[in-house]
Amino acid sequence: MRLIALIFSLFCFSCAADNDQTRPVEIESPETSGFAVARNAKARTSRMLDFQATESVQEQSIEQKQIKNANLVLKVNKLDGIEESVKTISAGLDSHITNTNTFATNFRRNMSLTIRVKADQFDQLLNKLEALAEYTESKNSSIRDVTEQFIDIEARLKNQKAAEQQ
Repeated sequence: MRLIALIFSLFCFSCAADNDQTRPVEIESPETSGFAVARNAKARTSRMLDFQATESVQEQSIEQKQIKNANLVLKVNKLDGIEESVKTISAGLDSHITNTNTFATNFRRNMSLTIRVKADQFDQLLNKLEALAEYTESKNSSIRDVTEQFIDIEARLKNQKAAEQQ
């Protein structure tokens, strides 16, 4: 019986020792009993507000960056003069032709143009190009979101400039 009591008391003391080592002891004086808790709560709230404010500023300052692409296959009466018409339309929309390819088969002449245009004038350019044609054989457009790549490159550039200044 003594052996069981001794083992039980050793077990209780060993468990109590673990609890004392892992649990911090807080001693409060009557004057400051609520102060420490209130201060910590205020600090946590302040940190949360700072984080939320930073997060909302980042969300507001990040503008979505997109690349719009379109492929048009247009049927025109005469291919002669179309390139000049496209150049005139492009110049009016502050865009430019970056690639031109003209080729012919036995029955058909083809022209392929690549035009760079600002995003806000993209739809306007497509409408004006389609107006040049008898009809549109096909139209394919896509939008690619490159916001993350833009932010990554911007951060790398900022880090490089900071490293260069040091």
